[in-house]
Amino acid sequence: MTATPWGFRDILPEEAQAREEIALTVKGCFREHHYLPVETPLLEDKGSLEEGGRIADTPFKLFDDDGRLLVVRPDNTLPIVRLVSTRMRAADLPLRLRYEAPVVRECQRNAGGSRQFTQLGFELIGVGDTAGDVEIVSLVAEAVRKLALPDARVIAGSVRPFKELLAACEDRELAAEALRCVHANDFVGLDARVAASTESDAVKAAICELPRLHGGAEVLDRVDALLEAAGIVAPLTRELRALVEGLAPEDAQVLSFDFSIMNSFDYYTGLVFKAYAGGLPDPVGSGGRYDSIFT
Repeated sequence: MTATPWGFRDILPEEAQAREEIALTVKGCFREHHYLPVETPLLEDKGSLEEGGRIADTPFKLFDDDGRLLVVRPDNTLPIVRLVSTRMRAADLPLRLRYEAPVVRECQRNAGGSRQFTQLGFELIGVGDTAGDVEIVSLVAEAVRKLALPDARVIAGSVRPFKELLAACEDRELAAEALRCVHANDFVGLDARVAASTESDAVKAAICELPRLHGGAEVLDRVDALLEAAGIVAPLTRELRALVEGLAPEDAQVLSFDFSIMNSFDYYTGLVFKAYAGGLPDPVGSGGRYDSIFT
């Protein structure tokens, strides 16, 4: 009998029990805030998911007997968007949904990563602007606290400033390549491509510096200054400032900002966040706002 395929592993009783206790704690937190459970299929129509946005690479694709290209889901958000759009269109808003389900994603061979992992998550649909942002960040902060994880913090950003900056570029190839570089955390490639462009010095400086900004509330002032110098005067940090003001003190004190957060999914329209704890290099949670999927 052979071992599991690379990127997959068995979970033995001690770890499985710890995972179960974590899941019960987090699901209990979501349930207390009236989030209802839903389940979606492990396999999804690839074309249907891509109507909502670019999806993460998945190594497992197959055709069904109707000739449709199916994928093993790489994420749970787009399947729930499909569920709501097709099965719950007449439901009263807002919808508060939660899930616990495995997903499968591509990863580099021999890098020690997993291709399958379980997502515990929630989706808030129909609450806009600051109220929605405050609810989701508060719930993430509460869940992490209930797990009693040390050094818990929530890192927030927004895709709007960088996307608006790229939308103002005359060089459309630069805009596309800059976004790709930031998604891939390739800042060396970003700098090289920007240096070769014919955009103004202010635009080039903003493209290179903005996705590197991180820190406290003072970072928002720097974002505004970079955008204003580049000719963009819209108040693109207003939502993040309102988020800080709307959070309870115990949640606001674990919040900071990082504008390098540009998730591999391109459907986000505003707030994006990641939660870290326990000194781990990888986030224990992530998400964001995706209003345009339903339009």
